[in-house]
Amino acid sequence: MKKRKVILAAAVVCAAVMLFVSFGVTLSFLLDQENATNVVSIGNVQLEVSEGNFTTSTVAAGGTVDKAPQIKNTGSEDEYVFFAVAVPKENVTLLYEEETTVGEENNQVTYPEGTPTVNNRNDDGTPKKVSDEIFRMIAEGDNIANVTETDPPNDKPQLDFMYHKGDSTEEGDGHSNTNGWVYLKRELNQTFNNDNDKKYDIYYFGYNRRIKPDGSTLTLFDKVQLKSFIDEEVSGKNNKDELIKVTAYGIQADSLGGDLTTIGAEAYLTKTQLTKIWGIVNRKQG
Repeated sequence: MKKRKVILAAAVVCAAVMLFVSFGVTLSFLLDQENATNVVSIGNVQLEVSEGNFTTSTVAAGGTVDKAPQIKNTGSEDEYVFFAVAVPKENVTLLYEEETTVGEENNQVTYPEGTPTVNNRNDDGTPKKVSDEIFRMIAEGDNIANVTETDPPNDKPQLDFMYHKGDSTEEGDGHSNTNGWVYLKRELNQTFNNDNDKKYDIYYFGYNRRIKPDGSTLTLFDKVQLKSFIDEEVSGKNNKDELIKVTAYGIQADSLGGDLTTIGAEAYLTKTQLTKIWGIVNRKQG
């Protein structure tokens, strides 16, 4: 399988996390840039976004790079915080990165490394391009979850997005509450900056604890992997940037109104509660 190299360049990030891949004929460049517009604060709150130990390195297609977006409360008020992660899509033929067996027990097929995935092959086994996300998010450690789609659009039972999951359970049910992120929803085939030729899938997450001043969230994920695909489908497009855009949102935790006012300062928020708060953030940002 033809390998593509990705050169990684680090930059200090204080307000936002963005990840670019510029595809050239033989080399690709992965770098980080700061953009203060990628933080949205509602009310008297302040946020800071960092991304961990992102260092200069080289990685082939199918390899990974450290990327660990995290939010810190740099203001004076308790905050509820959210992340939106926009993952770019391309019309590519994704390839298996290791020998893979698929199918039911009595109808299994094994595909070697470097062959098109099941969704990227015609009935005769020839490659077929599909509009798909070209990055995979990877989380490491305890309490890890994969984003799954249980409601339409149900195009995949399990998506290529791992994250540090937070749980919120009723007291006395035999489970422990855990800090972390709650997956809210995904929007398919979105655009940025009126560029209708470029599509992204956007993932939304809320943190299940209020963040006190000087407090920080867990990282949303820890690494990003460039998927393997047929090299010529993208690498021939000179001066083409691929952007993973991570936007942080914050809103003052107190005085939200309705049943949200009764949420305790030490409470673990449910998906229902976070979805309501996200609705307020959406309305207030216009």
